[in-house]
Amino acid sequence: MEDFRQYLTEEEIAYYTELGINLDSELLDPKIDRVLKAIFTSDRDESKKALIHFLSHAIKRNITKVTIKSNEPPIRTLEEKQSSFDIYAEFDDNDEADIEIQIKIADNLFNRSEYHTAKMYSTQKLRGKMYSELHKVYTIMILNQTLFHDNKEDFYDEFMYRNAKGKVLSGNTQIIFIELSKLENIIKKPIDQMTALEKWSVFLRYGNHGDKQDKIKEIIENEEGVRMGALVLDAISRDNDERIASFYRLKAEHDRESQMLTAEHRGRQIGLIEGREEGRQEGRQEGRQEGLLEGRQEGRQEGLLEGRQEGRQEGLLEGQQKTKIENAVQIIKELNVTITKAIQVLNLSENDREAIVNALNQAQIPYEN
Repeated sequence: MEDFRQYLTEEEIAYYTELGINLDSELLDPKIDRVLKAIFTSDRDESKKALIHFLSHAIKRNITKVTIKSNEPPIRTLEEKQSSFDIYAEFDDNDEADIEIQIKIADNLFNRSEYHTAKMYSTQKLRGKMYSELHKVYTIMILNQTLFHDNKEDFYDEFMYRNAKGKVLSGNTQIIFIELSKLENIIKKPIDQMTALEKWSVFLRYGNHGDKQDKIKEIIENEEGVRMGALVLDAISRDNDERIASFYRLKAEHDRESQMLTAEHRGRQIGLIEGREEGRQEGRQEGRQEGLLEGRQEGRQEGLLEGRQEGRQEGLLEGQQKTKIENAVQIIKELNVTITKAIQVLNLSENDREAIVNALNQAQIPYEN
């Protein structure tokens, strides 16, 4: 089995080590989003059993059947933002859940989780039905980092619409946060005193950590649903294609983080330049001293906001496309796979094939289609 670390730069290794991702184990880390998705959505019977067990305890109700849905609900207008769910499941009673895991907490997570929950709720087909027939939707956010710093003990928190006195409106939309960073005391508990969700959380947090394997083995032997997930994790960790894809997923996440920082810096610089120029123009018109002071301030603020937004969007789009092609070239060069195989492993589009071919030709790298 290939060493996972040999393809990563020292910067990438340091970045993920700091975030608690274990790269030294033969088992893949369950906290990688692609790995978690494989655990819960592969075509193995154990995956469905693991998903049903996890969902039942995460939303505190008995689930007997789930169906995996497309992770991109349809958009209804050209202006509407496209959503993408990590694991999108429908229950036998048509209620739905979206499960996401985040190694690093994204900006505006509260707004994002509300938007995705509303998107699930609003895309239900209502023609010919009454509002009372709307089904419940759940968003489950599994977080590698701490979100609620005012509470260091409770790793599980749930939100729904309530009035000021705590009365629930309908209970049809629910957002659940599971913070894997708050398990320090839980992992010390005897197995028979841990809840099923606590066992799942410990498994997801420490599933491939060598120093926690005694506790993980106890959990696997004690909790059937977690055992199903562990069997899938072991199987996909032995799959070289899955290991390659998970590795490139990590690289893409790191590249995206770097691109966001670069884009923000670029936007800040653009904003400063534009802001100063606007400030000078206004200053000349209104009077050199007063105008320069006011114009610079107003221009700087407007320019910073516009520049950051435009710079971030442009930088992300350009960087993401470039990263996709670079990753494909790297996998073809280092692992000697075909272009078709690289596209499949990295979940690329056939539209990217021409760009990959051009990049390979430019680098004088031999390849097969």
